[in-house]
Amino acid sequence: MIKKHTFKCNILPDKLICNSNFKNIIVTKSEYTIKEFCVYTDSEKEDKIKEIYIFKGKHPNCDPKNKMFCIPDFLKNQVLNNESMELIINMIKTFNINSAFFQPWADFEYDNTNCQPKNCYE
Repeated sequence: MIKKHTFKCNILPDKLICNSNFKNIIVTKSEYTIKEFCVYTDSEKEDKIKEIYIFKGKHPNCDPKNKMFCIPDFLKNQVLNNESMELIINMIKTFNINSAFFQPWADFEYDNTNCQPKNCYE
């Protein structure tokens, strides 16, 4: 049986991954503030994480059509607890341009050294 865990929050992304480099960013558009996300777990298997959706807020690693947030395989089937929540929040705070549905370059400020947009499409 699938169980829905809803989290109301105020998460403003502040990191960028591009070309395997981490950059600090300053998001300039309020629509990227994540105000609500849901973690779906398999309640029959000790609340193991299945999927994450961002319902209030915009994120480049979230499918704009169905709102599903991309998570790595290693996070799937982990038990939802304080440790996994910290990881989820850190992922939400990070724009991973290498695996994004869209690339909002104009919506944040960053030091573009070693991170030109053309390199991220390769």
